[in-house]
Amino acid sequence: MSFNRKNAFSLLEVILALLIMGVLFTLALPQFANYRQSSCMTKLQLQVFNFKLALKKQINQQGIPNIDLMALYTNLDLKPSNCSFQTQKNGFVAINGDKQISFIVKNGILECQPTKSARLHNNESLCDVF
Repeated sequence: MSFNRKNAFSLLEVILALLIMGVLFTLALPQFANYRQSSCMTKLQLQVFNFKLALKKQINQQGIPNIDLMALYTNLDLKPSNCSFQTQKNGFVAINGDKQISFIVKNGILECQPTKSARLHNNESLCDVF
């Protein structure tokens, strides 16, 4: 006698699988958010470093009075997002989520201008990172 039995999951197995997945996602989600924020910071640091190198090269070739910021902005990601830059008079603003750091080119030197939103969890300034 042959039975035509179909294989399926019981309701208990489905609930247990969903419960385990929920616990795993709960543990992984904060780690993923930290990863995204730290990767954004690394991206911003590299672009600021490239900006500084290009600034130094331009000063060596043309001198301080002839600094062309528009040419230097090509080293920055200016496409609006949670991890990008915005231009401003004599410099730019780095944006990392809700934190913003302002940079000004003054006498051929890139200076970081600390802001209230540029504080880390240990009350250290983001300017120290750059």
